[in-house]
Amino acid sequence: MERNLLSSPCCMRALSLEEQLLVAFSRINPDIDEINNLLAHPLDWHFIQERASLHGLVPLVYHHLGRLHMEVIPSWIIESFRQGYYENLARNLTLFQELNKILKALNDHGIEVIVLKGAALLETIYRNPALRPLSDLDILVKRQDLSKAERCLLDLGYSIAGIEFSRWWAERFAGERLYVKGTDLPVYVDMHWYITNYVWIYNDRRQANRIWSRAQIVKIAGTNALSLSVEDLILHISIHFAKHLKFRLIWLRDIGEIIRHYQERIDWKEIVTVSRQLGIEGVMYYTLKHTQELLKVRVPEKVIARFDSAQINTLEKKFFNLHINSNEVEIDNIKLLYQYFKIPKISEKIKFLFCLAFPSLAYMRKRYSIPKSRLVYLYYLYRPCYIFYQASLTLFRLIRLLIAKG
Repeated sequence: MERNLLSSPCCMRALSLEEQLLVAFSRINPDIDEINNLLAHPLDWHFIQERASLHGLVPLVYHHLGRLHMEVIPSWIIESFRQGYYENLARNLTLFQELNKILKALNDHGIEVIVLKGAALLETIYRNPALRPLSDLDILVKRQDLSKAERCLLDLGYSIAGIEFSRWWAERFAGERLYVKGTDLPVYVDMHWYITNYVWIYNDRRQANRIWSRAQIVKIAGTNALSLSVEDLILHISIHFAKHLKFRLIWLRDIGEIIRHYQERIDWKEIVTVSRQLGIEGVMYYTLKHTQELLKVRVPEKVIARFDSAQINTLEKKFFNLHINSNEVEIDNIKLLYQYFKIPKISEKIKFLFCLAFPSLAYMRKRYSIPKSRLVYLYYLYRPCYIFYQASLTLFRLIRLLIAKG
């Protein structure tokens, strides 16, 4: 079976030497002696290269290479990581130039914006634009400013990437929209109006005022912007991994860097309280537990114990386990089913399913590759049956996991 490093937060197991090496590089202050001892063993460098890229660790690995026993590392690996480091630097500088334009445009139109995730962390914590890969730019605006913010992006040459089930569905259940500028190096902007994305969107609405009132003024990409409070940073990154039903080691590194940087300033009581209000105690437990055990970051034991004791059911855990051996199509089904279970009201569940079964005409034409034919209307009969079939298969697999021992 193909090795899959930390595919699920429920898979705490003995790590291979290659996995131990990647985890060691992920730590805030890597133990160079430990790394050199691991390098003394025969290693599968192709696996290391693949997983380092998957987990966003290539720049960090290259950053520390000069302190290692270089003679035991294949020259092609050194060159690969060197190239990855400088390609990441070039890409991040390009992204920050675009972010500068976006923030200025939004500010000129009186739109408040919070810069999320990697872009904010690179400026405020990492202090090195090469160390952390950025796949896109994540920003948060208020829902009432969504149309004006979208107009700003369109004026800057961006367009909506992909087609949503329907605009109404996206604004109600998605909480984010992806835009792209088709340059030589495509730039993606993920505009959010809820930091919790779709999974806990209902609870997040009552948290919106708190999030904006606690945001901090920072300078990012040479422009004044807002950043989440330290507590909301930790919550948001943890929720981000839950959204994907997996995590990358760079996300744990982000949390470790935040904890190291702010240390005693973190209000853990606030994190526990908000986690309970959002219903994400299980997510927080697995995220902080892995950060503590894998990256050796000190998290108060009473906080870990509080989240551990709050795990009344294991639905999240079973979903994560179901994700491990699933292909890309199955993963999408799992996410949608997970989202459905998280919606609290029956009326909202019905609206969610209706729009999922009967999306916009534009979506149907693109999804089934029939841009002009009137046959698209026949697919409105096919799609509900298909969704019911896929949901039944996914639910059946989940039930098997729920009744399985352990």
